[in-house]
Amino acid sequence: MSSPAFTVEHPLIVDQDFESDEEYASYLIHKRAYEEAMRRFAGLALCDWGCNTGYGTELLADVARTIKAIDVSPRAVQVARERLAPRGIEVTLYDGGRSPFADAEFDAVVSFQVIEHVPDIPAYLREIARVLKPGGTAMFTTPNGVLRLHPGQKPWNPHHLREFSAAELGTALRGVFPHVEVYGMFGSGEVDALERARVTRARDSAEAAAARARALERQAAINDALKALIPGAALAWLRRLRQRGPQTGAPARRHVVSPRLGTGELGYVTENLDASLDLMALCRT
Repeated sequence: MSSPAFTVEHPLIVDQDFESDEEYASYLIHKRAYEEAMRRFAGLALCDWGCNTGYGTELLADVARTIKAIDVSPRAVQVARERLAPRGIEVTLYDGGRSPFADAEFDAVVSFQVIEHVPDIPAYLREIARVLKPGGTAMFTTPNGVLRLHPGQKPWNPHHLREFSAAELGTALRGVFPHVEVYGMFGSGEVDALERARVTRARDSAEAAAARARALERQAAINDALKALIPGAALAWLRRLRQRGPQTGAPARRHVVSPRLGTGELGYVTENLDASLDLMALCRT
């Protein structure tokens, strides 16, 4: 199904069989947002807008009066439906335009790690506002672009169209919602350190790759001239060298995550937002 508002396919969130403590720490940051929503929205009619594999919908279902889920990825919806079917939770494949929900259907909508994927942010926000009851709440999370990007750098995650500072996120949300509060997530231990190391490495690697690409473009003419001078047999030998990779038949080991890691060290504050791991916003109609 084509999508005027969102990228149709996106990565599936892994919530088991993690390959590293770093991957697990990233998942815990996602999970902590759902735990915050559980605390704030218990007993309400909820919608998980961008449910991915339904791992968070499953958590919310433990406290919600009712819950529905929606996503634009056919793969994610299939996984979420299989996961949530035993609980009778409706998961809808969404085309990114008008949702199938009625006006003022929900007390609260959560939309976690979605806004950075959306081309038409005002339309996305207006549709969420439409399905909220008067006085209802929308909760959003998104990566902190100030932490993840050098000034002027494009998102290194190929699925992200834009990454926000706290101020930019607040400005975008206030275009639709009259009451907006923006928070930042911080950790007090190893989860915080693992996530900061991960995004720093990805940010710097992406910048270095971009610099190498620019240098290669500048050297293209010289390289072509040099290739013309190298005998064909030598070029074939160089190609064979490049194609040789590490030879190993050892099976991949399943990683066992550290028992020290958990969501208990993560929390939301309203200060020093540009240094936060992740951004969260509460918006009221």
